Amino acid sequence: MLTSRRAIRHFLIGLVTVVVAGAVYQLAQSPNTARRVTLATAYPGLALLAATLWLGPWQVLRKRRSPVSVAWRRDLGIWAAILAAVHTVVGLRVHFRGDWRRYFLIPSRDDRLPRLRTDSMGWANHAGLAALLLLLVLLAISNDLALRRLGPVRWKAIQRWNYAAFALVGVHAVLFQVMARRTPPAIILVVVLLGLTVAIQLMGVRARRASRPAAGQ
Repeated sequence: MLTSRRAIRHFLIGLVTVVVAGAVYQLAQSPNTARRVTLATAYPGLALLAATLWLGPWQVLRKRRSPVSVAWRRDLGIWAAILAAVHTVVGLRVHFRGDWRRYFLIPSRDDRLPRLRTDSMGWANHAGLAALLLLLVLLAISNDLALRRLGPVRWKAIQRWNYAAFALVGVHAVLFQVMARRTPPAIILVVVLLGLTVAIQLMGVRARRASRPAAGQ
């Protein structure tokens, strides 16, 4: 059930997301509407996904116990998954005249089966698709009903796939920065988000280890 507090959270996250996405859309230097939409969903989506990985270490650094399900982390993840889905659906219309199969496969000129793409475009799209599938699974369990039915241990184990999703999104983002020859501000933004997330995670790991009692005490 959507409580008033959670509704306010979603409103705030949605408002900021729409404003940032709108700004990116306006700044995108492309006459192609679909391309601008993919950019407008890519960067805010990456930022939202990164934020879901900041909250846990932040709690540890503040020496506070992090619950199994953090409300802000769960709702930020929902918006990240929504943007990822829009980004993928629209992005599959940008290249190859909308033939989505060519994003993942190289068509054969004879009757043989198409080959899997293993160039930069292929790996970028394979990573992006895998990340989307993981995010959709996480979206499906981002509710109290799933938490109750799965139980805290199993639910948390599935939720940790968020790390893999972020890594795959990072691969997807970096490859497209190189292939599309993005502008320096876009490249810097991606590098900062990826680097900051890794740094915060490492700080959280170090803080957890430091808080554990030494052996024999």
